[in-house]
Amino acid sequence: SRAPLPTLWQHTPKSLIENRIHNGRGAQYYYEMAVVYAYSHFLASCDTEFALILEDDVLPGPPTLRQMLEAVDSDTVAVVAHYPCHIQGHSMVWRRERSGAVTHFPARRSGVEEVSGSGFGCSLLRVSALRDLPIQTRVFEHPPKWYDYVAFFHLGAKGKILCNWDVDAEHVRTERFLQGPAA
Repeated sequence: SRAPLPTLWQHTPKSLIENRIHNGRGAQYYYEMAVVYAYSHFLASCDTEFALILEDDVLPGPPTLRQMLEAVDSDTVAVVAHYPCHIQGHSMVWRRERSGAVTHFPARRSGVEEVSGSGFGCSLLRVSALRDLPIQTRVFEHPPKWYDYVAFFHLGAKGKILCNWDVDAEHVRTERFLQGPAA
């Protein structure tokens, strides 16, 4: 769906991508708000119990949906797939320590295990659990809290978040991560 951009947006999709890594012109905030807006629109219109979320630079293998659905039981609110973060060099899957700190897994593992969250890149989400959550960004807090961390924190209180490490999802390297900030 092509939802209209909010009034006074000040960014194009290209400027958000170009600026978000360096947070030029507050682009990380605007990027996060665009994601929050998109997910709010999605939740208002989705009529299925589960939804497979794929980011534009994550390519899942053919058996992905079947593998993720097979991991679901009655207490599962999400099943995520591992994909690497090209910028920071670790898995996008994390666990939350007792202190509240988030630790990303350093590399891919195998099997299915309970985790605390992941980037939304390749996620099977229980829509009924997601609807009750605050999909929001807290990127200007210190330390910042991005929308995916906030969403999975709240999802974890509703049920199990599983990672099926055996799902094959490729995180495509694109030029947008290699370019400097926009002028």
